[in-house]
Amino acid sequence: MRIIEFIHDEDHTVIPSNVDIWVDSNPHLYSQKMLVKNVDVYPRFNTYDLLILHGGVQHLWNKAAAPWLSDEVAYVRQALLSHKPVIGLCLGSQIIAEALEARVFQDQQSEIGFYNICCCSNSLGHPVMKNINDGFSTFLYHSDHYRLPADCISLAYTPQSPNQVLVSQSVPAVGFQFHPEYTKDIIGDYCKTSTTPNWMINEGMATRLEFLAVLNSMPDTYPLFEQLIDNSLTWLRNHFQLNYLTLVPGG
Repeated sequence: MRIIEFIHDEDHTVIPSNVDIWVDSNPHLYSQKMLVKNVDVYPRFNTYDLLILHGGVQHLWNKAAAPWLSDEVAYVRQALLSHKPVIGLCLGSQIIAEALEARVFQDQQSEIGFYNICCCSNSLGHPVMKNINDGFSTFLYHSDHYRLPADCISLAYTPQSPNQVLVSQSVPAVGFQFHPEYTKDIIGDYCKTSTTPNWMINEGMATRLEFLAVLNSMPDTYPLFEQLIDNSLTWLRNHFQLNYLTLVPGG
């Protein structure tokens, strides 16, 4: 299975992410990273099987600061209309939402740290939430959110952000407003260099030093990522009859 990863930050972490760990642990996966701002010609849809959109510091409501976002949104829209599957992470989920003609906006409050994600009533039995539809804790780092696009459903929420898991019914898109791809090493590295004074952990706010002290005792983030990516591929493969979305050749 051939994967293209769209990267948005020039200083994208050099620490391996859960995406990297997943690709390296599955010999039938091949992934190519592309820094979107440097892309002159976007890849042809027939050259890959899955598009993963990573997070970034950019804001879709401020394209003057990153004008290349307009081309990326247009490309993602055409990819989805061509039934090319797309999975978005944080900014990536916002790009999916705008590509599906929903509004992305600056939220009233940022979500930074580990938050409890609540599952919507319609998530019960949905393949994307298999084995996790009792809720879960994961890492968030965002200040923007989006309206739910037409023909999409939200499977999970926080009190601040109602669309934490976006699933389209008509095009092969799954978006996560959070960062299941971040390892604890990445999170710790961001925390050490961040100017944000307070971070959420264990349902309460903590200083950066308090957050770092608790981080080591937090569960490893890879099992949740692996469950979500496996669930998403199963949903995309079965719902949209994309038989090539499998970790086993010919499976």
